Amino acid sequence: MQGQVRLFPEQMRSLAFGFISGSYTVIGSALANPAYILHFVNDTDVAITISWDGVTDHAYLPAGGFLLLDVDANHAANATGLWGGVGQRFWVKEVLSSPSSGVVTLSSYYAV
Repeated sequence: MQGQVRLFPEQMRSLAFGFISGSYTVIGSALANPAYILHFVNDTDVAITISWDGVTDHAYLPAGGFLLLDVDANHAANATGLWGGVGQRFWVKEVLSSPSSGVVTLSSYYAV
């Protein structure tokens, strides 16, 4: 179909519980494409915070929680819009105590 916009996933990024501490740690590699959808899942047994700069707390995720950002809802791939930028990295840290199980994941989707 001509003019069709297709959604593609980047490889999932993850950070195992043993690498999560009171200091920010990056989740995998930087975004390779402009992200239309970002999906963070905290599958650890503690609350975490997410940072877009590795310094500032930007989002709180309780144990077992998730954050879904539909960054460019209702826009075509070639339209001006808001995206998670190419090269963007994301960091996480524990809030009160270190996790003893689980993983934090980030799934990113882009359109072509």
